[in-house]
Parts: sequence; structure tokens; C-alpha cells
Amino acid sequence: MPIILYRVPKFTGYALKPAVVAELAKEYSNVVGVKDSGGNLAAITETMRLVGQKTAV
Repeated sequence: MPIILYRVPKFTGYALKPAVVAELAKEYSNVVGVKDSGGNLAAITETMRLVGQKTAV
């Protein structure tokens, strides 16, 4: 079953760091995407760089 990580620190009190997202995507092949509602463009860009084409951001 595909998994999409959802980064919404306003409601969770925790912002998934780009390195954590990349590690999860590497470790679990069913992580297929990340939805980012944090608004931190630097974190989004870094996440995209780390996950490459494997995971949609």
C-alpha cells in the first residue's frame, strides 16, 4: 500500500526534517510522496534534492 508523508507542523508540533523524509523513503519502498503544508521553501527544496525522482513532493 502506498504511503504519503504529510508535513503539517502547525497542527502536529513537529516538522519532519528533510533528512528524515529521505531516510524513510529510502528504507520503505512504499513511501511514494510527501505533502508539505509547512511553508518552508528551503525545507521543501532540500527534501526534493534528497529524495530525487523516487518520491513526489
